[in-house]
Amino acid sequence: MTLPASLTAALGHADHMDALSTEADRPLLPFIEELLAFQPPWLTALYHLRRVLLGLAGHRTGVPPRGARPRVPTRAGEQAAFFTIEDVGPTHWLAGATEAHLTARLAVLQTPGTARRYRYRVVTVVQCHNRLGRVYFALIQPFHELVVRAMLRRAARSAS
Repeated sequence: MTLPASLTAALGHADHMDALSTEADRPLLPFIEELLAFQPPWLTALYHLRRVLLGLAGHRTGVPPRGARPRVPTRAGEQAAFFTIEDVGPTHWLAGATEAHLTARLAVLQTPGTARRYRYRVVTVVQCHNRLGRVYFALIQPFHELVVRAMLRRAARSAS
């Protein structure tokens, strides 16, 4: 698999990188739409806790809105929740969020599947800018994999 140049560049500065995968029958944009739509009450509670913790450190951050089905942006500079689109192609989608303490990138990469039509890899790349970024990411890292796995399960469900 060839990685988009923008993702390769981000990896060069990464303090953390992970990749989780699944197979699905949904094309790229509907798959991403399902990823972005995932926000059960327990995840909303985590976002609110994040807002409070970062607020104590003097950072202002929001909580993604609930309820509305997100449109998947496909042009650089457009917004997807708290991410800004950096690069989109026929088989990849890359968005980033930069705050004072860290920059996080979310990439969705599509290749042919074996059991289902497509294989998707969701790659997270984090670059910490300071000590707060390292502490913050250490606190949320245990939840990160749980959240991404739950998002993947939702997005992988066959369209009804």
